[in-house]
Amino acid sequence: MRATEDTPEHAARLAILLKAVSHFTTTLLSNIDIHSLVASYEHEARKKVLSAFYLAHTILVEHDVEGTPKFTTPSLLAKALSGHASIFALFGGQGINEIYFDELQTLFDTYRPFVEPFLTSIVDDVLQPLASASQGTSFYEHGLDVISWLTGAAPLPPIAYFASVPVSFPLIGLTQFIQYYAAARVSGLSPAELSARFSGASGHSQGLVTAVAIFSSKDDASFLENVQKALKWLFFAGLRGQQLFLVLRSIHP
Repeated sequence: MRATEDTPEHAARLAILLKAVSHFTTTLLSNIDIHSLVASYEHEARKKVLSAFYLAHTILVEHDVEGTPKFTTPSLLAKALSGHASIFALFGGQGINEIYFDELQTLFDTYRPFVEPFLTSIVDDVLQPLASASQGTSFYEHGLDVISWLTGAAPLPPIAYFASVPVSFPLIGLTQFIQYYAAARVSGLSPAELSARFSGASGHSQGLVTAVAIFSSKDDASFLENVQKALKWLFFAGLRGQQLFLVLRSIHP
């Protein structure tokens, strides 16, 4: 029987979880951050350790367990804030990346407690409505139900679909935003606090949109607003570009 939250069994489980997380933190993370610790691990093992650690930590935080270890800001970011290091962010463009969704899947699997609520709000409020409203264009036959693809609730579309311009433009941007958001959260920072550690940012092609959206955000509310605006822009840039390409191709066969 599953212990409810107001039973001694539930409290005991939280106490055991706190002991495990605290022991792991004090024993293995006293002089190194967890990403450096698992850097040499095989990919799947690294992902399992990270996802288990962050899930356990999230459970403790959600239940307001006293004594839960806090995330330590990486030393490079701390040095950047104090002026002893300079960090610049660079966001890539579309290129010929046909497997970017694998990166988004890894981010989702590894940092799910952090990124799922943020990702779900963006998909539900921006991407799915835009794709649904554009069904008549034939470019979104599989929609943009990113959450169902990530959770396995729906099968993945073919790679050719992910590689198409109307789909890859917004989803590559989404992947970059989630990468940045996850980096902020695991560093114990808000997106705006993380951007304050950078001396500058730029991007190639559509990566400029990501850079502008992130580094013009001053707090969590403006970050969410700018991400939504950027993804709408990327969606229509991909859609209109594809529509125009078809027109030009018909004129110049």
